[in-house]
Amino acid sequence: MSVICNTTSYNTDGVVGRMYPYYYDTFGNAKYDSTYVNIWDVTDVYGYELVMEEEFGDNNYFHQSTYAHEVGHALSLNHPASGSAIMRQGWDGVQYTVPQTLDKTNLKTKWGY
Repeated sequence: MSVICNTTSYNTDGVVGRMYPYYYDTFGNAKYDSTYVNIWDVTDVYGYELVMEEEFGDNNYFHQSTYAHEVGHALSLNHPASGSAIMRQGWDGVQYTVPQTLDKTNLKTKWGY
């Protein structure tokens, strides 16, 4: 997994972070998995610092939460429908920088430990 702090480009759709999964085809070439159905060999986690700063200022807590959330996607976690979790989608004034009970439960369900 690569974690990339993107400070030079501006993501125009307002997204503050994104995870890009890749798999290797039969020839050994890395291919972007836009459908999220393959077994991923590599993931890139991006944080769009310029968008974060525009939306939330120089708030390191929010930046850490964004990266933790995108790493959760790299571990194949989805957004929960409700509950307190790093993986919750959107911003409602509360962001977490460490896994919450729901995150831990979903990790155990997904990966078995």
